[in-house]
Parts: sequence; C-alpha cells; structure tokens
Amino acid sequence: MDMKSLLLNLFLPERVLLRHFTKENLQAIESKISECEKNNSAQIVFAYQTHLKLIDIVKGKTPRDVARRQFRKIGVWDTASRSGILFYLILADKQFEIIADTGVAKVIPQEKWDDMALNISEFLKCYSVNEAILKGLDLIAEQVGAALPVSQKIKNELADGPIKIS
Repeated sequence: MDMKSLLLNLFLPERVLLRHFTKENLQAIESKISECEKNNSAQIVFAYQTHLKLIDIVKGKTPRDVARRQFRKIGVWDTASRSGILFYLILADKQFEIIADTGVAKVIPQEKWDDMALNISEFLKCYSVNEAILKGLDLIAEQVGAALPVSQKIKNELADGPIKIS
C-alpha cells in the first residue's frame, strides 16, 4: 500500500466518505443492479466500505484479499449457476475489485476483466463516485450480457441493494 492510500485509510473521516451515498444514490445503485440483471444471467452485488480495517493494513492485506473474503462472507459464490459477481469499493482511496464466480470467470477472459477495471478506474477519476459506480455496473452488465445471456427466467438469488461493510 502506498503512503497516500495508507493515510487516506487511516485518517479520512467516515462521515466525509459516506456523503457519496445518500438515500437517493443508494436507491439508484440498487435500481441499476436490477436493470443490469435483466439482460444476463449473472447475479451482481455492490459492496463498499469506507476504509480498509487497521488489522487488514497491519496484516498486509490487499483490497483484493479483502474483496475475496467479502465474496465468501456475503455469499456471492452461493448461486445455483455460480454466476455471482462482486463489485467491491473502498471509498477512502477509491480502490475497487471485481470478483467473479467460476461460472462467469470461465466464459469471460481475464483480459476483459482487466479492461473493465481500467475503465472503471478512469470513471472514478472523472466522475462522482456514484456516477462511476453506475457506469461501472453498466460496463459489467454489457460484458456479462454478451457472455451469459438470459436463457430462462432466473430467480434473483442475491439482494440488489448496496451492502455496507463495517
């Protein structure tokens, strides 16, 4: 972790970071996820936390390590077709990870995920956090829709609302 990220994660007040998530913004994210899931068979989850926990920083955990832990903890892996996707954001330094379950990862090559990550990084630099998330969700849905089109009416197995990690 670089010094800037370390300082942001240790000292930026939570209330400053949570201003990005008004009730309206959280509803817009939930609606966007519902919309995105209509055009593919994936189950998309957006989760966020304000900072990396001090224990994770001390243990040298990366955002990817923490995202993988949350992927399991939230149950994104627990879908019938292994089609869960976690879009995970750490607000303090706008670090994010996209973790796809095996059913999605086997049909979308890693270079596509890498391209999506580069685009979402640019969104986070150029737009408000909320706009960047919505654009990122559209991008994920576009890629997943091409690889996992809706083949039958599927049950929404994971909640669409944003999840705040404490």
